[in-house]
Amino acid sequence: MMINLKMNGDMSAPALMVRVTVTLLTVGVFVLLVKLGFWQLSRGEEKLGFEEDLSARDSMAPLSLEQIESKVGKEVLTGYPLKAKVGTTSSPSFIGTT
Repeated sequence: MMINLKMNGDMSAPALMVRVTVTLLTVGVFVLLVKLGFWQLSRGEEKLGFEEDLSARDSMAPLSLEQIESKVGKEVLTGYPLKAKVGTTSSPSFIGTT
């Protein structure tokens, strides 16, 4: 904060401009930081929702490969338990391809 030590109390135009600029900059940064804080709170709630979804999926019975393939493109597949037999084959198979 600038203190004006002039006897008559009048501020020159450049000093007033600096004071106004610093004040506006301070208010702008404060508003930005408050908005970022609220964004972090909403992002935290969103992540808690994801965590609950993953916990619910973790307690489910394992899905077959066919069940997983039927969900491709319709929802996020992260966290589903998968039960599959693995072996060798002459033709490669990829999830989500036809």
